[in-house]
Amino acid sequence: MRNLTKIKLDKRQRSLLTAFLAAVILLELVWACNYFSKPTPTVPTPSASGGPEASLALSPSEGTFAIDKNFEVQIVLEAEETVTTDGVDITLSFDPAKLEVLDVSSLDFYPQRLVNEVDSEKGIIRLALANTPEQDEVQGGGTVATITFKTLQAGEVEVAFGESTIAGAGGLNILSQTSGGNYIVE
Repeated sequence: MRNLTKIKLDKRQRSLLTAFLAAVILLELVWACNYFSKPTPTVPTPSASGGPEASLALSPSEGTFAIDKNFEVQIVLEAEETVTTDGVDITLSFDPAKLEVLDVSSLDFYPQRLVNEVDSEKGIIRLALANTPEQDEVQGGGTVATITFKTLQAGEVEVAFGESTIAGAGGLNILSQTSGGNYIVE
């Protein structure tokens, strides 16, 4: 059995320790009361229960382009005017042997650019855009970004949204569908 050493405190030290512990407990109780008395925020529910929904599409969704030429594709958020969104997190894949990304420019639709990465070897674009607290709510749809591609090699090429793509609203993903693009390089 272990030998426990007792710490001897004088009367003043005991009363200070007691007051300190009482203050800590009181602060914890005040925090808990404030935490549990806050109303639960209402957040939109996904479309399965009739809540708001949005979709992302590439525009144009198809086209034929000559080798060694540039073309632009817009990422368009489609949502009803009453739907408010907080941001998007987009992953796109493409064949890096047939296309090269020259630029990914976000517009003012979501003013905060959190991620803007292009992996040219793997053919992946990652773009995360969000609303700022100072900005008015973003309602409805619009063009969120433009990608400038350069054609490299003849053939068909698909630009597809990844499974991790989301459109956020009140902390939920309200993305109901995505529509990528199919392009011919000749």
